Amino acid sequence: MPSERMFNDINALFVDIKSLLSSQKKPILIYAFNGTGKTRLANLFYDMNSRGEGSSPVCLNYSALFEDTFQWDNTTNELHFMVQDEWLRRLFEDEDLESRVKKIYGRYHFSHFEPFFDVENQLVYFQMATGDDKSSDHIKISRAEESLFIWSVYHAVLDLMVDTLSDDIENRTTDVFNDVKYIVIDDPVSSVDDTRIISLAIDLVETIKQLKKLNVKVIILTHHALFFNVVKNMMRKEEVSSWSLSSSYEGICRKDIQDSPFAYHLFAMALIKQAIENNTIERYHFNLFRAILEKTANFLGYKHYKSLLTGENKDETYRILNIYSHSRIADMEPQDIPSDHKKLFVDIFNDFLKSYNWKIED
Repeated sequence: MPSERMFNDINALFVDIKSLLSSQKKPILIYAFNGTGKTRLANLFYDMNSRGEGSSPVCLNYSALFEDTFQWDNTTNELHFMVQDEWLRRLFEDEDLESRVKKIYGRYHFSHFEPFFDVENQLVYFQMATGDDKSSDHIKISRAEESLFIWSVYHAVLDLMVDTLSDDIENRTTDVFNDVKYIVIDDPVSSVDDTRIISLAIDLVETIKQLKKLNVKVIILTHHALFFNVVKNMMRKEEVSSWSLSSSYEGICRKDIQDSPFAYHLFAMALIKQAIENNTIERYHFNLFRAILEKTANFLGYKHYKSLLTGENKDETYRILNIYSHSRIADMEPQDIPSDHKKLFVDIFNDFLKSYNWKIED
């Protein structure tokens, strides 16, 4: 495939992507500034869905259209969701989607509040625990917390989809996902801080890998450099097609990105260093460090990052890094990470800095 191609318009690019995905399983990751046409591209996939009653989706789309389903009411401190698609309503009513949303949302904040659903009236409110057998209902949440919640609803749908499609068709509890061919995600990180962006991206990559095994095609579009870098660096080169898009009077230019164009690794190393200094190590720091080790090993010519680990505890460190990179550990809170695991992590990270003379800005 040529490293650069021109298209007359977004429609032509849409047709080309559909053709490409008919013959490859690799997800497509696209970096593009706002105004380039990435949202129009996402909507072209969304428009493939039938709107008839009882119809199942062909494309599960996360974009401004999905976000606009949810509207915050400052008068009642409630988040109203106006579900237009019958299939999504069925998942809430019949598949206990609510529990999955709470589980995923809990990964991205550590405050003592949680969402409560009133599916019949299509609203959500948030409750704060006070620690004295009382609670505060209908608390106001920040814009970032709202964005993370809306994303958690979508990610919960993907999570349910993976579990459902992994069963034989006769054993599935819902037929909603039987016709899904595409997952299209357009900038899920608005108003979110860098720490949560990284955590969100790492979790998404684990889901993408599962969807790939199920032959579901994934397209991710973003203008956020950090999000792009985390997703790209958490996947091997052969696991993802990475492009940039730009527009001009000539049309839409698509360029292959062979390596990340931003200093992601230095930013990630600085985040880990800061977490160690502040004693705030979380699960995603293990994921970040493993990704850096893999990139470094590849650059130095090693087949596996284990070759970079040193000391008498290197086998145990390798085991722990693999454990915390597994998606099923995703619900672990910071306080649940054993102290001996944290110590091994700190020791190997400091050895890594010293061995390769990294210069990390504070």
